[in-house]
Amino acid sequence: MSVVIDESSVTGENDPKKKNANAPIILTGTVVNTAEDAYMLACAVGERSFGGKLLMESRGAGAPRPTPLQERLDELADLIGRIGLGAAMLLFALLSLMEGFRMLQHDSGASCRHFLDYFLLCVAIIVVAVPEGLPLAVTIALAYSQNKMHDDNNQVRRLRACETMGNATQICSDKTGTLTQNLMSVVQGYVGMQHFSVKRPGDLPEPVPLSGMRATSLRQLSEGIAINSSSEKVVSTTDKEGHTVAPYWQWVADKGNKTDNALLDFVDRVAMTEADARDMGSRPHQRIREACRQRGFTIFPFTSDRKRMSAVVRQEDGTLVHHVKGGSDRILPLCDRYVNEAGDEVPMTDEARARIAQQVKKLADMANRTIGVAYAVLGGTELPEDEPTESLVWLSLLGIQDPLRPEVADAVMKCQAAGVTVRMCTGDNIDTAVAISRQCGIFNPYYGDLAMTGQDFRNLVYDAYGDDERMAKFWPVLDHMTVMARSQPLDKQLLVLMLMTRGEVVAVTGDGTNDAPALRLANVGFVMRSGTDIAVKSADIVLLDDNFRSVQRAVVWGRCVNDNIRKFLQLQLTVNYVSVALTFIGSLMAGGHSSPLTTVQLLWVNLIMDTLAALALATEEPSEECLKRQPIHRKAPLVSRRMHMTIFSVAAYMLGLTLSLQAYAHVWFKAGPLDGVEHSTIVFNVFVFGSVLHMFNCRKLYDELNVLEGIWSRSAPCIGVISFCFFFQIIAVQALGGFMKVTALRSEEWLACVILATGVLFTGFVSRLIPVCEPQFEKTFDGSMLDEDAKAMLARLDSAVTKAQAATDEFKEGIYLEKARRLRARALWSEARHHHLNVSRIVNAFRRRRAERIEEGSLLSVM
Repeated sequence: MSVVIDESSVTGENDPKKKNANAPIILTGTVVNTAEDAYMLACAVGERSFGGKLLMESRGAGAPRPTPLQERLDELADLIGRIGLGAAMLLFALLSLMEGFRMLQHDSGASCRHFLDYFLLCVAIIVVAVPEGLPLAVTIALAYSQNKMHDDNNQVRRLRACETMGNATQICSDKTGTLTQNLMSVVQGYVGMQHFSVKRPGDLPEPVPLSGMRATSLRQLSEGIAINSSSEKVVSTTDKEGHTVAPYWQWVADKGNKTDNALLDFVDRVAMTEADARDMGSRPHQRIREACRQRGFTIFPFTSDRKRMSAVVRQEDGTLVHHVKGGSDRILPLCDRYVNEAGDEVPMTDEARARIAQQVKKLADMANRTIGVAYAVLGGTELPEDEPTESLVWLSLLGIQDPLRPEVADAVMKCQAAGVTVRMCTGDNIDTAVAISRQCGIFNPYYGDLAMTGQDFRNLVYDAYGDDERMAKFWPVLDHMTVMARSQPLDKQLLVLMLMTRGEVVAVTGDGTNDAPALRLANVGFVMRSGTDIAVKSADIVLLDDNFRSVQRAVVWGRCVNDNIRKFLQLQLTVNYVSVALTFIGSLMAGGHSSPLTTVQLLWVNLIMDTLAALALATEEPSEECLKRQPIHRKAPLVSRRMHMTIFSVAAYMLGLTLSLQAYAHVWFKAGPLDGVEHSTIVFNVFVFGSVLHMFNCRKLYDELNVLEGIWSRSAPCIGVISFCFFFQIIAVQALGGFMKVTALRSEEWLACVILATGVLFTGFVSRLIPVCEPQFEKTFDGSMLDEDAKAMLARLDSAVTKAQAATDEFKEGIYLEKARRLRARALWSEARHHHLNVSRIVNAFRRRRAERIEEGSLLSVM
């Protein structure tokens, strides 16, 4: 019985396993590669199955943790509510005290009615002061951005992920499919030490001639690849949209992987004949695989530790051949012979080994994934149960290339300019990983960037964790490590955890079930559309196009959400301060006989700054300018110093203006008595117009001077809301005087109100000219910032470190930390040398130009 299961979606990258009586369990969501004379019995279903347990863990992680913005909004709303409640209670007490003195001299019945008016006025103040519009603004901003992000190929599964991406400082990205096109193909390599290249890579209906190579070598190569791959190809007559098309060959989605697909396409093109190009019955690799099955074979599955897959195949003459395929750096040490240019097996000398290693490095430096193919002829005729340990014969080195997405380099550059560090985690060897990361701009040795394998990083964490002195040396290494090669799922989890303990906001991309813990652990988890169900359920955002550019757009929209909520907050705080202070001071100035703003007028103002302002300011679309500034630190106050400057400047102007009108409008406008309706209408009119025009100021949070920039292209709802508010204010004053407690104004009074209200625009402009220095925050570890998943993993890490340190003395001596520090020192030297060369080049160019000008001047003087 031979049962081989592909557990790549569960246990890691391309990890099939052989099942027998000692290991009979087959996990949910895995793929059966080979099953001969086998029966399966379902012994666990639902939440008791492997997939069900993972799903319940993702659901049972507890209540959704509040995002940084939600935490700060809750704190601010509570503070504003307390201030508003205190002001209302104090005003009610003062007005009641003043009315109490009058009760001793006047009719108490009239005074009781005044108490009721005071109470309603104070209730209106509380309604205005309490920022109940904040949840609405947050909901509108998140829901609007969610729909817009879908247009940018981001399907948001959890709304909190939208604004969390605005604070993101780290992105840990996969390579295959995210940074690359996931269109792997063999582009060049060596067979029997002879180099070949494929002019037109890919799955094309035309052969790849390998002239000058022995037929035996090509047969061993084709058989070794075909039998050591689990991918399957079938004939399809429908396209992705379900339309009927001409028959074509298509890979089965849940069989094998892209690397196997590329290798089998290469085998098909190498062994292809003219008849095969027209034949839709079978492919060459299928015929080779079927022939091996008929003769008999045993498969030894790929494992993440060994990084290879092998099979023993019985030949037609009864001999056994052990075919091995895997990472070139793992296969080469197992070989003591190789096939030379003539096609003969010769002993592996040091020179030959060095030559093959140089070939591997050459292909890896060209961003190729290097696959080694070897074989060995075994003695005996019975298929073995365990993998043979005989030395191998090095046969071939294949370079597989996955083209970089053309828009990735620009997206990475924009993220870096925005203060977001992009890191790449891949299963490729370190040379290939460095080559690809340099192409997309993630790795630059002249900036001091570091690259290391997942095993080295894991040892480094074990080496430094738990010792404050070593951790202080570990952080600079972590800050500059941008590439992790040969990474395992645990390595990615450790990287995310270390970054989070560093105080970073981390986003992670993944696609397999093995990525689910890291996706749950990170602040924001991105999953590929082609990812497994467990991974999708663990993630916050689904990348519909599996493209890194969509991650960069998520950063843009995340910052837009944060900015839009803060724009609304800037308006609400300004109007809150003015309305509460105006009502409080104006009521006291009038001795409790009247208020500058009545209860109905306060409720209209509350409608403007809550519902309508949320619609106007929370739906503004982003601009690329948001990527030209650093992310806001998690500990930074929600209201920045620049926002405070704008809020207090405009609030001071509006409060001073309305209080002046409260005291002198009857003189300036001849508006009747001080407590007349026309007098209070002017105050109300100016206050509403000032609040509405302040929306223009609130569109800018930083040092921008032009408040109208982008208003037609990105903020059309704001124009609609402002127009509606102006229109309704005119209708309310001119036609709804009895309800609003106002009276119709003359045209010159309307003009004066508008002119006085436009002063808020000038005040906002002047306030942005005043230089403001925002506070800087250092990156420090704060355990309270970690959620329950992170805290549980931190506990497991502590236990793992203790066991690892007890098992060997290497971690106690700090060997790996010192090795990493030396690597970091070399990177710093390269960075300094590059900077020195650039400066010298600029200085020399300036000196040459200056000498040329002096020479030109001397020639002119002679002439």
